[in-house]
Amino acid sequence: MSANTSSEEVFMRSLKKRAMKIPDSAFKKPKNTVYFGPLPTCVAVAQKNGVVAIRNSNDPEKVTSLFSKREWKTFVKAVKAGEFDAV
Repeated sequence: MSANTSSEEVFMRSLKKRAMKIPDSAFKKPKNTVYFGPLPTCVAVAQKNGVVAIRNSNDPEKVTSLFSKREWKTFVKAVKAGEFDAV
């Protein structure tokens, strides 16, 4: 690791490398979707290789967000606790 490379950058590169190995078939949609127009609005989530990947199920070729399992668990816990209810 060079002096200009932070541990966060190294971590994100590692996540991206592992996420490259996540096949489309690993992404799952929720049972319930919300409709805003002609297509349902929902996310697809995959967990593999220590990475949680999230993408728009209607446009899977666009951005995929990557999280460590720890980050994902923290996010889910916050959602269940109602921390985002006002959003």
